[in-house]
Amino acid sequence: MTAPSHAAVFAKARRRLVPFCMLMLFLSIWDRTNVSLAALQMNADIGLSTAAFGLGAGIFFLAYALLEVPSNLLLAKVGPRVWLARIMLTWGLVTVATAAVQGPGSFYTVRVLLGVAEAGLMPGMIVYLSTWFPAEMRARVISQFSIGALLALLLGNPLSGWILSWTGPLPGWRWLFLVSGVATLVVGVAVLRFLPGSPAEARWLSPAERQVVESAGAAAEPGDHSLRTQLAAFRVLVRQPSLLAMTVVLFLLLTTGYALTFFLPTLLKGFAGLDTTTISLLVSVPPLIAVVACLIVGPLAERTRRHLTILVVMCLIGALGVLLMVPGESQLLLLVAGAAAIAIPTTAYTGVFWAVVTPRLGRAQTAAGTIALVNAVGITGGFVGPFAFGWVLAANEGRLLATPPIVAGILAACAVVLAAVGFAWRRGRDESRVPVGLAAHDGGGQQA
Repeated sequence: MTAPSHAAVFAKARRRLVPFCMLMLFLSIWDRTNVSLAALQMNADIGLSTAAFGLGAGIFFLAYALLEVPSNLLLAKVGPRVWLARIMLTWGLVTVATAAVQGPGSFYTVRVLLGVAEAGLMPGMIVYLSTWFPAEMRARVISQFSIGALLALLLGNPLSGWILSWTGPLPGWRWLFLVSGVATLVVGVAVLRFLPGSPAEARWLSPAERQVVESAGAAAEPGDHSLRTQLAAFRVLVRQPSLLAMTVVLFLLLTTGYALTFFLPTLLKGFAGLDTTTISLLVSVPPLIAVVACLIVGPLAERTRRHLTILVVMCLIGALGVLLMVPGESQLLLLVAGAAAIAIPTTAYTGVFWAVVTPRLGRAQTAAGTIALVNAVGITGGFVGPFAFGWVLAANEGRLLATPPIVAGILAACAVVLAAVGFAWRRGRDESRVPVGLAAHDGGGQQA
């Protein structure tokens, strides 16, 4: 009997796993960000100021970040299928409860609970996919998977705008949370029923195909899930200054990206003649550009193995494009174009970033806590960005003022740091500290 093709087996695994993971990520991002459109009705209904909304929108990320590492350690202990289903079911229930908020206090409460419930989803899914695919395939796989987040912004915004137009016994914003919460509960049950926890549980793989995945993928790695081993893996991160620098870059990208996501609808509301439906369509332009970028950079990184160079170029495009927002307060097209430029490095980075970082953190199964730690530091930008941006808008009567040049400076700084990391890796300064046998993606795809 002919042995199955390596490429064909992993292509089959991508077709089976990536769409399911995309759907989970779609619901996650749609659920955590649809509050930005709900705010067009909700803030007035429950008495939220711009600053209070920024605090409530961002406080989700503090709770999320604090529980990232414990959540991923538990995922490694009980298995991804059960834990990812638990995450979805609990966050679905919290989202349904969000439809009942009555004031700032209850709004803050459900946002904290949502962060607690959803903590660990993104790094958990990265760990899960990393156990299926070898390092050289992860840029493409994670880029494809992360399109789910972009589709949540691209398609979720018009969908949210349509639901906001519903009438009846409830205002549209309450319907929005009910619909997204119930959808999450349904998919959470499906995860528990259909998502294989490992290649050994995948009934759609033949024994020969399963052997290919387990030998060439990361599933064959020793899976010591003890708390002691997981905590010891943190030393891999602490001992490598370049990885700490990458973590700071992630924080800055997410700070910028989430500030844009949560406040772009509010900025657009300042233009006369734009109704809720039109605003929901306009805020879909940046994620559309990011989807195109994501489809390009994942395969490009896999082919050229120039991951950091690609990230540098993305940041520079964002830095130059965001300057379009300087006159954007009075010119709608420039505001949207600047937002689209920011979306390229802040939302299309995922596949390339994690493909270059995860091989340097340790083995996929025993680095679950470390991956979560990197993501936890980065995701705190989701609190800092909306809170700081909301404070700036409130203090300046809704005007952007000097914010675009500051954002451009942040993205330019990210490009400089990434270039420095690439130079250090090419010079081999950190190579002796990378676990033996792990692919070290820099510019040239050398082995550690």
